[in-house]
Amino acid sequence: MSMESYCQFFETLTDGHQPHPWQDRLGADPTCDNRLIRIPTGLGKTDGVLGAWLYHRVTRQDQAWPMRLIWCLPMRVLAEQTSLEAQKLIQKMGTDDDVQVHLLMGGEKTDNWHHHPEKPAIIVGTQDMLLSRALNRGYAASRARWPMDYGLLNHDSLWVMDEVQLMDVGLATSVQLQAFRKQYEDQQLRPCFTWWMSATLQDDWFNTADSASWLPSLVEHKLLVKNSEQTGQLWDIPKPLQIQSIPRKGDPKTKQLADLAWQTHQQQTEPTDTGKVTLVIVNRVDTACQLHAHLDKQSEKMDRKPEIRLIHSRFRGMERQAWTEDFLNKAHCQNPQTDMILIATQVVEAGVDISATALVTELAPWPSLVQRFGRAARYGGQAQVVVVNRQLADKDALPYDAAELEATAKAISELQDVGIASLETFESEMDQQQLQQLYPYDIKHLLTRRENNELFDTTADLNGADLDISRFIRSGEERDVTICWIDGPEDNRPENNFVPHRRSLCPVPVKKAQDWLFGKVHHRAWVWNYTEDRWQRARRDDCYPGQTLLVDKDAGGYEPTTGFNEKRKTTVQIDLEPPKNHSKDQLSDRAHEREDQSQFDWQSIATHGKEVADDLQTMAGCLTLAQPLTSLLDLAGRLHDWGKSHIAFQSSIVRQKDRPPQQDLAKAPKEAWCNLKDMYCNAEQSIGKRRGFRHELASTLAIFELLRSHNPDHAALLGQYHDLAEQLTELGVWDSQEENTSYEVDCPLAKELDALDAGQFNLLVYLVCSHHGKVRGSWQSTPLDQKYEPPSASSDDQSTNLQVKPRTTNVQKPILGILDHDVLPDIRLILKDGQTCQVPSVLLHLDLASIGLSVRYGDSWNHRVEQLKQTMGPFVLAYLESLMRAADIRISRQPHDKPDALVSMEGVHA
Repeated sequence: MSMESYCQFFETLTDGHQPHPWQDRLGADPTCDNRLIRIPTGLGKTDGVLGAWLYHRVTRQDQAWPMRLIWCLPMRVLAEQTSLEAQKLIQKMGTDDDVQVHLLMGGEKTDNWHHHPEKPAIIVGTQDMLLSRALNRGYAASRARWPMDYGLLNHDSLWVMDEVQLMDVGLATSVQLQAFRKQYEDQQLRPCFTWWMSATLQDDWFNTADSASWLPSLVEHKLLVKNSEQTGQLWDIPKPLQIQSIPRKGDPKTKQLADLAWQTHQQQTEPTDTGKVTLVIVNRVDTACQLHAHLDKQSEKMDRKPEIRLIHSRFRGMERQAWTEDFLNKAHCQNPQTDMILIATQVVEAGVDISATALVTELAPWPSLVQRFGRAARYGGQAQVVVVNRQLADKDALPYDAAELEATAKAISELQDVGIASLETFESEMDQQQLQQLYPYDIKHLLTRRENNELFDTTADLNGADLDISRFIRSGEERDVTICWIDGPEDNRPENNFVPHRRSLCPVPVKKAQDWLFGKVHHRAWVWNYTEDRWQRARRDDCYPGQTLLVDKDAGGYEPTTGFNEKRKTTVQIDLEPPKNHSKDQLSDRAHEREDQSQFDWQSIATHGKEVADDLQTMAGCLTLAQPLTSLLDLAGRLHDWGKSHIAFQSSIVRQKDRPPQQDLAKAPKEAWCNLKDMYCNAEQSIGKRRGFRHELASTLAIFELLRSHNPDHAALLGQYHDLAEQLTELGVWDSQEENTSYEVDCPLAKELDALDAGQFNLLVYLVCSHHGKVRGSWQSTPLDQKYEPPSASSDDQSTNLQVKPRTTNVQKPILGILDHDVLPDIRLILKDGQTCQVPSVLLHLDLASIGLSVRYGDSWNHRVEQLKQTMGPFVLAYLESLMRAADIRISRQPHDKPDALVSMEGVHA
């Protein structure tokens, strides 16, 4: 690859603009690795990074570059703007169909970025949305979706942590995650790297015990603007500095601060080639709202009234979208007719493409202040900068530390200009101790290896509790819930199929939401119950970071021009946009019992399994996976829905008029299924109501039993414990006489299983078990299992086709809708050569759910999963799980040109 070829690519991408030298160096380097990127604001970080990835991953199709570009930003408005910029570049390339850009926000997702792991994609989101998913606890996502996001974000992905100076503990979490990925570097199937980027990036921010071995190399190869390259228009822009003191004690309602902002705007010389824009940045949302009220009132006295705009982090998506279209853009700032005072919080510190002709800012920590200076005279010209010291101490300084503000005040007292060149010169003359005072980074909660390992399992306890990850994403008051105002039903709850759209969601600090909704007045609010598939009334304990709450519009709390305000009592204007259709996998993921992906044309378990297996082979080829792994994925695809032959599943297909007579159906038309409330309850007389039944667990247990019936001494079963089993049997600890009586099975599919080694077999059953994201690391009873009652009358239905008659057992509770000694009938499945094979009926046993060795199968399920995590690493294991799920989802949504040949319609009348 020549340097010139990348230059040509970049010029085409950016309408003829030549790359800056640093962009050239980044894009011309064919090696992808972890990187530190410290580039001053205004020098094209977005174009530089996007250009490099697009060139190597898309144009050159270099397999050493990750398939996905994950762009992580600290704030929603930055994510929305970066997404738009990425879409523009993709359109210029003419690769809209090949590379999709996805904005990952809360609420209903209209795109499905996880469906095509083998295709290039750009995923843009906030640190809340992305890091929570990388930790397997995705905010505003269903529990069943967590593992898929987790697998794809931690493998075959290039993370861009943009504006890390604003990320708080999220930065440290990103460092730890990359360290844990490097731990399993030898097991990686595809590359995964992180680029950390900021105009104020400091080396010691990345120093943890887990990064110590590779941080020196990272620092050595840090991407910078060299001294010889510090020339051009942006480096020459003057930004003269004034420092004003307006103590908060003497100005509690910000009247003096508002007067200063007004005077600064009025005293500006009218620009001739751009708009007149005064940007006022403060540290708190409440302060911004007070300023807006003062300035809006002041402007009413003017004949020529300037625009008074307010932006902060507590607005809904629909208002934020309107900002970008109306005024938060380059065109509006450059329009000579523009006359605007823009009041903002930290949301404009980075990434927002605006340029102010004057800047008034509260004193803030040095990294934030440098970013704010970068919003002034961004397109050229010059700008007056005023820093206001409010002389804040202790809690009044929040969200910042008073000591940081003091250090910044001392630093700016030595400056007369805050242009890029002045700031670079100022910092270059500092020693390490001085830099650390200006750029402190204190990590209160560092993600450990043990915690990362524990997060792999997504099984909730009976109370629905989970590990709290919010401390690894943001600290203090910055932890949010999201609120969606709705037209709440008077005497009921919202409809179960209602999913809030991202346009309607507003982030609100957890404590404020709790006090507002559950204070002296309890407002009507609802949260989603995953287990019971319904909205239920919210309690104070339901209000935690990442949670989404529906709130009755009559509760007030919001105004479109000022955002969230708990004191506002008037009815909220709600989004009347009609809800979009949800994909079947989205609906299926929302609740434990849903089987929306099974609603399709009549199709057999064997045919559906073969189609999924074929798709997995195609996907594996695109990803250049090794042949043994590809073959294993093929086998998992063919077996994954075996458990649907269980009577609980088959009896849920209730339409008899045109139903095929067989009991091996994987798919049926939507109208053929029973209501969701009756799911798995239609064979009550023979097996009882099996609420919470999971067919993937039945598939897994069937695979174990088929192998055991063929070879009980297989290495994945009792083979490694043969001598121990004999000793324990002699001592009377194990009674293996009945458990290990095998019935003769001569089945080609059993021979395929027998050919696997222990590790391959464990991976196979894990992929089958986890293919809906609902049954994974551990098998536990759910609240639905606790409601089980045995059938009122005995039935011989289950003994059909059995070669071993089930024993009578005492009344027991199921696990995920399955009882010990349940039966799967004989069934047709597909062999690796594509031929059909008749598999005998099998008994299902739940031994593996217990702790310790099973007399029937050996290692427990928990132990097998732990072994896989240790040998493969949690990220690779979840990645393969995601490939399996992606293939199943795609095939389940794919229309068929002709009927399934294995579905007999003989004798069926329409």
